[in-house]
Amino acid sequence: MQDVQIQLAVTHQANGQTEQTRYSYQGRGTKKENGWYFSYPESLEGVGTIQTVLKVGEADVTLLRQGKLQMKQLFAKGKTSETIYNSPMGPLTMETHTRKVKIKREADRPAQLLLAYQVWLNGQYAGDYELHLLFQWQ
Repeated sequence: MQDVQIQLAVTHQANGQTEQTRYSYQGRGTKKENGWYFSYPESLEGVGTIQTVLKVGEADVTLLRQGKLQMKQLFAKGKTSETIYNSPMGPLTMETHTRKVKIKREADRPAQLLLAYQVWLNGQYAGDYELHLLFQWQ
């Protein structure tokens, strides 16, 4: 495992409103047989600290969160995935339709990642999201 600084920029659009937020995480990255794995602690308002694991494959990405909030999101261009989003307020059905997955690699390691997707919670449209991640290896 190697230390990595992860910069995350999130754009969320819903109901004619756009919200942009930025985060910085200190984590660890390692290459395994089926992709690169990144793990880092994430502090969420009202939830506390959870453990996040991001798996970057050849053309797909999996986001796994564990703790008081639990979820597993799959991102593959043109695909829709459904999962249960367990939050402190109870379980929600979450559907994710991925519009774009772009992985930029440097020295055979992920350097940048772009995910564009739409989310529905319990059948209700929750918005369009774009995630830009920058991996700075240390």
